[in-house]
Amino acid sequence: MAVLRILQLDTSFPRPAGDVASPLSYRLDVDISIIPQACVDNIVTKDADNFDISAFKQAVTQAEEPLVITSCGFMIYWQDVLAEAATGEFISSSLTALPALCQRFDPRRILVLTFDDTVLSSPLFSSHLDGFSGHVMGLDATSHLYRVIAQDLTELDTNRASKELCAQLAPVLQQHDIGLILLECTNLSVYKKDLRRIFDGEIVDMLSLVEARRPGLVKQTYL
Repeated sequence: MAVLRILQLDTSFPRPAGDVASPLSYRLDVDISIIPQACVDNIVTKDADNFDISAFKQAVTQAEEPLVITSCGFMIYWQDVLAEAATGEFISSSLTALPALCQRFDPRRILVLTFDDTVLSSPLFSSHLDGFSGHVMGLDATSHLYRVIAQDLTELDTNRASKELCAQLAPVLQQHDIGLILLECTNLSVYKKDLRRIFDGEIVDMLSLVEARRPGLVKQTYL
């Protein structure tokens, strides 16, 4: 039996190695369950409380793996209810690490990289961030990666996505004293090597949390 089950949104866009929902990111086999009708628009929205999470709850309840995670950081909205339904440990999002990270870093030195900052900063989600007062940066809505995810496109140019992401991030790093970057969006983990070319601080993502709980599961090159 696998030690990790990933609850993936109902999407078709590519998930290259380094993505949380790519089997190539792990040393051992992992189980991936696609949750029907859990599209990006239903999860990354200010109306998330209207989404029926019964399929997620059923998947969490039936999972036999000791650790269950999701492929989207915005699932933090349902962290408590799904964790209560799980028989093992459940982690909805890398954002669950924020309280502990704020004990190690001044929040003003933390940058959350997210798919959509307008949604994450809305009252619906901000209440789940434990009062985080640091920096939040969303992907440029005109960028290649944003459009691939938002429109569920089947082709992804990782080189273009990386260049655009680093170009957007560089001015923020120059303006602020950032010591840690937290990747809310699990699709951003693919670009950690590229981010480290312009940032020498710590990067935390869902793969970091998985590796902390199951040492040796994540391939070293993607940590």
